[in-house]
Amino acid sequence: MTGQAAAKGRLRIGVPSAFLTLMTLANLAALWFAVYKILPLTLMAMAAVLFAVFRPVAPVSLRRIAPAVFALVSVYVYTGVATTWSPNPGAALGEFTVVVLAIVPAVLFGYFLGSRFNVLEVALGFGVLPLIFLLQAVFNQFAMGDAMLIGEFSIRSLLGGVTCLTTPLLLAACLQRPRLFIGLQFLLSLLLALMIQSRSSVLIVSPAILYVLFRYSRKAFFSAMLVGAMCLVMASAVNVGQIAGRFSTENTSLDITDAVLEEAAKPVEDRVDFDRRLAAFVSTNLFLQNPLRGGGYSSVLQTNEGEYGLEIVSHGFVPGTAGELGLFGLTFILFFFHQLYRLNRPAHSPTGSTPQPISIGLTGFWCGLTALVFYGFFHQTFESAIFGVTVGIAFGLMATAGHDTKAAFEDKKS
Repeated sequence: MTGQAAAKGRLRIGVPSAFLTLMTLANLAALWFAVYKILPLTLMAMAAVLFAVFRPVAPVSLRRIAPAVFALVSVYVYTGVATTWSPNPGAALGEFTVVVLAIVPAVLFGYFLGSRFNVLEVALGFGVLPLIFLLQAVFNQFAMGDAMLIGEFSIRSLLGGVTCLTTPLLLAACLQRPRLFIGLQFLLSLLLALMIQSRSSVLIVSPAILYVLFRYSRKAFFSAMLVGAMCLVMASAVNVGQIAGRFSTENTSLDITDAVLEEAAKPVEDRVDFDRRLAAFVSTNLFLQNPLRGGGYSSVLQTNEGEYGLEIVSHGFVPGTAGELGLFGLTFILFFFHQLYRLNRPAHSPTGSTPQPISIGLTGFWCGLTALVFYGFFHQTFESAIFGVTVGIAFGLMATAGHDTKAAFEDKKS
């Protein structure tokens, strides 16, 4: 590879990193200063720059992604309609408007990023997220004594979703283009997933990593299984209680019966998994009252505020989304995921005979997106700008499907 080509390659890798850095800083700034509009305005500005300055890397086929886009729009249209039967329709509509204003710019930004850069360049861009969150966590620890706390807002759930996305994605990027700095980015994302003790992210990241290794090399897969088992045995022998952390019985409870209401009167330090359990309890009751259409969008939050004086929102697809949107809402969501994953079909050769091989980088991206989707079973996902950006990137990559095959990313030597 010539010096000029190498410099151009470094520049192209740097551009997604710069955009995703701005996105992450805007997200954190919105939390620090409680100014919601910082993030969507930043996303819209970056989308406009990508559209005006950069050209698609391959011919765009909007027809290819149209069914998935339509399915995504259907989810939000139904959610908007579901505000009309919530306990307080006006408040629910306000909450839904905020979500739309976050998601639309996020999807547009992701689409232009995915269509202007290849999957490896985008993957390397995501490597900045773990580093920025680490710096934020260190500052939080020194400033407030809690690494996950910004004011009264915990970034644990946000960071958990980020690590679910970036860990398998960066591993695949490192396997496809072995570089020390990419490997360090992957290790940082993995360590963050373990250190923040987000139970759902740990449960999701581990199989996501193994799946990427399995697709890459059976030898690497079985070696990772062996190393992982040895690390667990050694860690358990040193200090079982400390390793368990938030997974221990003292910090985890699956009881969502009426007993959870009795804990509302207890001091915060005496509650066990209270927010999650109360949200699940309320969501389950809302679903049982109206299984088909649910209690209405934002009904979990409104019920918790009205009946218990607590500002606890819906958690995850099940039972949160089921309680608010019912079986109809879950059907729209499943239809969207069906259409989304249909996009990840192997592209065919110019003759239309045999599918072209998919790169491990593209496999890692879809694995990261899938991990983020599974994270949605435990936390709100369709309200997340990071989810919107990632889906938008998938749209962009698949609309220009000719640039994401294995041959497109093989390092060429001069």
